[in-house]
Amino acid sequence: DPRQAKVVELRFFAGLSVEETGRVVGISEATVKREWATAKLWLFRQVNAKRAVTPTRWQQVKHVLNEYLDHPDPQR
Repeated sequence: DPRQAKVVELRFFAGLSVEETGRVVGISEATVKREWATAKLWLFRQVNAKRAVTPTRWQQVKHVLNEYLDHPDPQR
């Protein structure tokens, strides 16, 4: 989805906040959060489809995703 891709680009690569991303894309903060969550789920499914992910490994992946995707480094 092009809008999800833009949200990921702005949140992850540009380090924008949810509010800033919403302003740039022209969508509400709730929509940014929903698109962000959907994109993370898509990523998990893509990784999981390539190899079996144990519950322990998923917890590790989830932790990393949450740290880097939900709380982007302001220095990026």
